[in-house]
Parts: sequence; structure tokens; C-alpha cells
Amino acid sequence: MHLRLSDDEFQTLIDMVSLAGEVASLNQKPGSEDHLASFASLEDKILKRAQAQGYADIIEVDPDTNNHRVTAEYQAQSYIQECIDEMRNEIFWEELSFRLAEREVIRAKGQDAYLSLSDEERMHVIAPRQQRFWEGFSKNGLDQVHLIAPPDRDSLSSQIAKAGSHYHIGKKLFSPAGYQFHTLARLCEWVVFFGLL
Repeated sequence: MHLRLSDDEFQTLIDMVSLAGEVASLNQKPGSEDHLASFASLEDKILKRAQAQGYADIIEVDPDTNNHRVTAEYQAQSYIQECIDEMRNEIFWEELSFRLAEREVIRAKGQDAYLSLSDEERMHVIAPRQQRFWEGFSKNGLDQVHLIAPPDRDSLSSQIAKAGSHYHIGKKLFSPAGYQFHTLARLCEWVVFFGLL
């Protein structure tokens, strides 16, 4: 198959395959290897041709994989990076607001009752809570969110219960010296809100 592209279209193609490769590489689930290899192979094929067609200044060979890729300098100022940054930002806030809303529903209804709901029913009860979190994050970002991992999980649960249902933890209940920040993987387990709700 032959496809004629203008210089601008070819530049867009370089960005497209590079962006697709970056997104595909985020999928590290078992069983995704063949798909990832297919993406990498096609990306390498197109970028190798591009390098020979006058784009050598923005394309290099990855010494670890021996595949062609755009240079870090080019990607940093390109539409590729803009898309990746925006995607990560949107996913972060979407996942954070959804998971916190879901956690709130489970705590209110109980896990068994929540699991008995259909997908449509779950979204119906989650949506207004997620919107509330989304609006709070849109206004304040993470300024009013504090992640606290206590030495003793049961201790945290009991003190949250004493603090009340709004998850507001007073300074007298906790000493900052005993806690550490955690990644998003445990975010919804320990998140505490100050003034957001």
C-alpha cells in the first residue's frame, strides 16, 4: 500500500505514532506484551523511515531497545507531551473524585448493598458525590487535601470515628511526626479533607 503525505502530514504522523507508543507503554498488564510489541514495531518502522527522509534531527535510536524514537528535546516541546500531560491530569482528577465518591457510597450503604446494585444504579448514587468532589478539586486543587498514613490503621479508624462524619481531623488528634505521604495507590484509603466537604 502506498500513501502520499505532505510534509505537514508526515510531521503529524510522527507525532501520532509517538503519542500512541507512549500511551501503549503505560499498559503493563500481563498479556499486553504482544500488542505493545506491535505498537513498538510500527512506531520504529515509521520513525526509521522518517529519519531517512530528513527528520534525523528529531529522531534517535533508543540504546535499550534499538528502536527509533523522537528525541527527548523534541518531545518536551511538542504536541505529544502536551497531550500526555493533559491526559494524566484528567485521569488523575477523574479517578480521584470517582474513587472517593465510591468509597463514600460504600461507607453509607455497606459493601454488600453496594455490590448488589447494577452499574446504572451505582453511577446514579455516585454521580452527585463525584460532582461535589470534582468541584472542590477544581476550586482548590490539592491545597485542602492531606494524606495521612498512621502507624496503626485501627487507631486511625477509631480516631476518625471520634472526629465525626466529615473526616475533619483536628490537630490535637494527630502528631505530624508519625505519618508519611503515600502514592495514589493508597490515596483513597487515607485521604483526609480539611474544609473541602
